[in-house]
Amino acid sequence: MSIEIEKLKKQLESVSGTDRVDVLIKLASAYNNQSATTALEYSKEALHLAREIGYRQGEALALSGIGSIHYMLADFTEALPQYQQALLIEKELKNTTTVANLVFTIGIIHDKMGTYEKAIECNMEAMELLKGSDNKDSMSRTLNKLGLCYRKLDDYEKAMRGTSKRYTINEEGGVYKGSPPQEKDVESTNSSILVPLKIDNETVGVIQVQSYRLDAYGQDDIDLLSSLALLC
Repeated sequence: MSIEIEKLKKQLESVSGTDRVDVLIKLASAYNNQSATTALEYSKEALHLAREIGYRQGEALALSGIGSIHYMLADFTEALPQYQQALLIEKELKNTTTVANLVFTIGIIHDKMGTYEKAIECNMEAMELLKGSDNKDSMSRTLNKLGLCYRKLDDYEKAMRGTSKRYTINEEGGVYKGSPPQEKDVESTNSSILVPLKIDNETVGVIQVQSYRLDAYGQDDIDLLSSLALLC
């Protein structure tokens, strides 16, 4: 038994209410890599108590924990409803970042189950939630998943019809819906990335970004545009 688990079990002896729910959830997490059965028991106990005392945030966390355990066991049909219930609560609590992460996770589960259309819907919803966010990594991750799902569908025409929404990522990493604003008196281009758009290995167009700054782009930007190219 790890020191962390011992400490948490000791805490559990003296806490009640929401604090007890929180400790139960931490215990479940601590057992995740040791015993799925024990982790599930603690998560279910946390869920029962959270519902009994009306602790909605604890209920959502416990549901996510249960979903995570079933996911690790590759029991995706059982993991999905747990995450979906957690999502409803997080939406109710207006935890936008957590909602985006849960939607993305549900998309991964649909991907694992082979329901790629549902996975695409989830990733598109996650993109909507991330617009205006400075979380460039999450946006890149979501776009990459979208591209992979479209590849698995092997239906490029549907992919092109399904991505009519346009997003812009500015140089500070912010994401917003729509085309980039037109700027006046922009200095000459000193940095640029061009990524080919391909259908069935045939180049049909190019995505290009430009900046008046020297060395404005790096490998992360190239990877992000490559993901975008899969959607256009």
